[in-house]
Amino acid sequence: MQKEYFLDRFHRNERIIGLSDGVFAIVLTLLVLELRVPHLPEHAGAAELWKALYGIKSKIIGFLLSFLFIASLWFSHNQLFKLFDKVDNAILWYNNFLLLIVCFIPFPTALIGEYPKNPVGIILFGSIWIIIPLFIYLIGSRAYHKKYLHESVDIGRYLFLRKMTLVYAPLSGLPLFFAWRAPTLALLFYALMMMGGIIAGFLVKVTDEE
Repeated sequence: MQKEYFLDRFHRNERIIGLSDGVFAIVLTLLVLELRVPHLPEHAGAAELWKALYGIKSKIIGFLLSFLFIASLWFSHNQLFKLFDKVDNAILWYNNFLLLIVCFIPFPTALIGEYPKNPVGIILFGSIWIIIPLFIYLIGSRAYHKKYLHESVDIGRYLFLRKMTLVYAPLSGLPLFFAWRAPTLALLFYALMMMGGIIAGFLVKVTDEE
């Protein structure tokens, strides 16, 4: 009985959620470090400053896109883990690798901001969109097969969204085929996918929610 009680406490959600929230918060904060104040003469006018800000528009767009992407991912992560009664070592490590990918996001964001016409930043950014849904699918599948889901979870909706998560991986790879010739178009594609991810995050809920 004591061993079962210990294992039940060990496999609770609190610590994994606390670590994940901390990582997401730090990565979101690091994104803004790529936005630097333009250097202008001391007596520069407003028109010159507006022109200088327009010159870093790619960095601002990259920051906004990455911030919303990470925020939507955190929202989906939060929605997913609150459905679990407990986790195990496999879920812990799947989540650790997921956080590793999240920590990498500021790097391609910086590349996109510094070299907006170069497709390398977009390709690295797009690769993240392929990998992350796979880890979310692994986490969701593990929880389902091990019966870690709370009894009030709508299983039909859960399984549907789990399949949709798997569909996201190849779909996220499509822009990579034309990113070399049209990096801006590829970035727009990811912006639309990000909005879809935000909407999808609202679809997973327990049955007693209004």
